[in-house]
Amino acid sequence: MTVYDFNIADDGEAIEAKRKQKRYLLLIPKKGEQHEKLARFLKSDFALKKQEGGVYIVRGNPKKLKKLLSEVTHIIFTRARQIPKGNNLETPDEFLAYKIVAYSLPKSTVQQRKKVQRLCEKAGALKIHRGVLLFPQLRKKDYKRFYSKASTLGLLDAKKISESLREAGAYVSRWTRLRPLGTRSNDVLEELVSSASRTELKRLNRRIKGLLERSKKQETKLESLKSTYSSLRNQIRRLRIKYSLLYRIWGLDAKKEIHSSYNRLLRVKKHIMKNR
Repeated sequence: MTVYDFNIADDGEAIEAKRKQKRYLLLIPKKGEQHEKLARFLKSDFALKKQEGGVYIVRGNPKKLKKLLSEVTHIIFTRARQIPKGNNLETPDEFLAYKIVAYSLPKSTVQQRKKVQRLCEKAGALKIHRGVLLFPQLRKKDYKRFYSKASTLGLLDAKKISESLREAGAYVSRWTRLRPLGTRSNDVLEELVSSASRTELKRLNRRIKGLLERSKKQETKLESLKSTYSSLRNQIRRLRIKYSLLYRIWGLDAKKEIHSSYNRLLRVKKHIMKNR
């Protein structure tokens, strides 16, 4: 696993040499014709290094990519100079800080992919792109206060999810102290965060609906239904903890949606108990 703080050299080169050439992180969240142009461009001698999850490290001024990136949805991250307080909803967007965990599973099995999916559901993050998890960067005291409770419910921080993904066979990179560079990058990131949240909650509701459909089939064993119900209940508990933090840091409010999902799950439970 590779871990990056943008103060540190990432490939064995002297730190002093790295200071002379600032590094940026580039995320390309969509695919298409323009992304194929970018892939061809990467074969040139420009200082770009491909990472997991469609992430690139850019060495030098990213303005050199301005013409190419103008036709591609993208986010450029640079180093965050400060980390916001854990309970400050008034923090301007330009002062928010993030961590990113990017992973890939080349030549993976079905079992590996399922295991990775389950791990990602336990991450205190949002999956903003295939193989890319976005975490809030917290101050040390805020980190301890939040994860001391979250860890009891199995919610994983950036370090733990990185270690778990690697144990599952994934290639993993982790970056800390990031912020989007400029208004355009910030707007794209905000949209990705909102979209990721909606997708996550829709997936939860599909699983709850799937449990209801399975409960209507008499051949489905009660033990299996109970196991799925328990898994969904724990997932909702983790989501409540996670979104309580994301609301304080990012202003991302999903309390109503999570409560609605929980009530839906309770109705499924009543249906199971009544008909079994």
